Parts: sequence; structure tokens; C-alpha cells
Amino acid sequence: MLIVIDIGNTHTVLGVYSSQRIQALSRFQTTLHRTEDEWGLLLTQWLHEAGVERNEISGVAIANVVPPLNTVFQRTIQRYLYRTPFFIEPGIRTGLPICVDDPRTVGADRIANAVAVRKLYRTPAVIVDLGTATTFDCLSRQGEYVGGIIAPGIEISAEALFAKAARLPKVDIQPPSSVIGKNTVESMQSGLFYGYLGLIDTIAHRLKRVLGEETFFVCTGGLGHIFTDHSPFLSLYVPDLTLLGIAFLYELNYTNIQS
Repeated sequence: MLIVIDIGNTHTVLGVYSSQRIQALSRFQTTLHRTEDEWGLLLTQWLHEAGVERNEISGVAIANVVPPLNTVFQRTIQRYLYRTPFFIEPGIRTGLPICVDDPRTVGADRIANAVAVRKLYRTPAVIVDLGTATTFDCLSRQGEYVGGIIAPGIEISAEALFAKAARLPKVDIQPPSSVIGKNTVESMQSGLFYGYLGLIDTIAHRLKRVLGEETFFVCTGGLGHIFTDHSPFLSLYVPDLTLLGIAFLYELNYTNIQS
């Protein structure tokens, strides 16, 4: 069994990769203040609840976009799982031509998403990842990673609205019952939801014109489920896409190392 970990700015997602699929997927808050022992206890408790023994673990693969946590997780995995983790970082094999100005600046999670889509689906393709940021990652017809788009995530916008407007409350992000709000909360929910739905659809339309009418769209990220089925571009929601990509990258590099 392979333990796959996606460390994002807001959440850290853990999964067990076995039999070509992700099992026991769990999501925890990412925090810089958690110690190695705290992460270790959390990790071992999660494995216990998932029914995974340490001697069953063949490896640990990590995609991390929070650099200060690299050392913490390196030590935690070595101390509690007796493994040296494999990090998705510049210099590893990806099997993915990365056609941008500086490939080293592309986030590990975005590379993992692209690798997963290239292997599981078809190209040209766009991955819409709705998390802390809303990102669009583009694969050409030839399967090359050709760049993307980064916008503030919907939760960032909601927090900014609450912080900067004294009389506006915090609201849950969810589809409103009507586009016309009858009170402040409904009005804010409508603005956030339909505002981001408009952002997604407009950018997707433009990307489709560039990449081709046959462009395939995949949605992922912790907030992706909110928009599923509300846009013609988000009908396919794959919550474990990043973890699958991490597992594929581990397999590619582990096989190469062993050979």
C-alpha cells in the first residue's frame, strides 16, 4: 500500500493507494503550528482507523505547496512510518512535457493533476481545481502542460468581503435558493456562487476556443462539489484526482529508481 499526501494551503489530504484506486481519503486542516509529534499521532491514528498496518506500507509520496512543512513531514514519516517520503519536486520524472517559462514554478499539486488526467482521460484537457485558489491547468492535444490560470478562491473572496465590509456577516458558501437574495445572507451567497460560476464558465469558454472544441474538462478540489452540475464544464468531479496523480508519479519514479 502507498500512502499519498497532498499538503495544500488550507487542507492536507491523506489517502491510501491500493489496487489502482484511492481508499480511506481524509482531509485535515493544514497548520504550521502542528509539531512533528502531533502530525505523527494524527497520521498513526488515521492509519489505525483505516485498518492499515505499518508493515503493509510500501512507500509514502507527498505533494506539498507549503515549503515550511517539507522538513516536518520528512521527519514525521521517517520517525512514525519508518519510510523516507518521496516528494513531488523539480527534477523528478513526470512523463509530462512542461511548456512554460520556468517549469520549477509549477505547483506539485498542479503537476499531479495534469499527470492523472493525461493517464486516465484524454487531451486536450483543462483541470479546474477549486480550493484555496481557483486554478485552471491546460493540456494540449499532444498532452503537453502548456500553462494555466490562477484566481483567488471563493473562500478567500468570502473572507475578504467579511473583513472589509463592517456590516456584512460570514456566510456558508452554497448555491442560493434564488439568484435574487431576499436578505443579506442570501444576497452574499448569490454573489459569491454565481460570481464564481460566471468566472468558471467565462474562462472555460475562452480556453475551449484556444485548445479546441473537443477540450475535456475535469473538476477537483475541496470546493468542487459545490459547483458540480451547475456548469456544463464541471459535470465530472474527481475529488481524489491529485492523490491519484501523486501515486502515478511515485510509480513512475520508483520503477525508474529500481531499474
